Amino acid sequence: MRSKIVSREHLNELGMDFGLIDFAKTQVPERNFGANVHGNLFEALVGAIYLDKGYKRTQNFISRRVIEPYVDIEKLEGKVISYKSILIEWCQKNKKTFNYHTYEDTGVNEIRHFSVKLSIDDRILAKARATSKKKAEEKASKRAFFALQDKISTQ
Repeated sequence: MRSKIVSREHLNELGMDFGLIDFAKTQVPERNFGANVHGNLFEALVGAIYLDKGYKRTQNFISRRVIEPYVDIEKLEGKVISYKSILIEWCQKNKKTFNYHTYEDTGVNEIRHFSVKLSIDDRILAKARATSKKKAEEKASKRAFFALQDKISTQ
């Protein structure tokens, strides 16, 4: 559950909900902000509270101002953060071998891509392509998850 609460996506949502971008003083144009600026600002806020007020006050802030009003535990419980971890767990539990064969895809684009072939018990189950190895593996895992969803339980 902790990993779902502090996921990058959720931290970005919290940063947006708090409207922290309005308090950021910078000469950098907004179009140059990274995709995770809202989550980064939220993390900076929590860190500043901790440094100024200590652990107990930070814990109270998180409980009262973040968890209670913004975190829907039931919604988060059903949310999948990593298809790769679910798939690996399922393979280990069911004594299945798995392998992510990752290779650089030169393609026609100037942007570097990576391709992945995911095999379970020496059978290629899914392929994917993305701009990073991690993203390609997650994409392939998601495809394999849906191919095997009748066998895999997310509980």
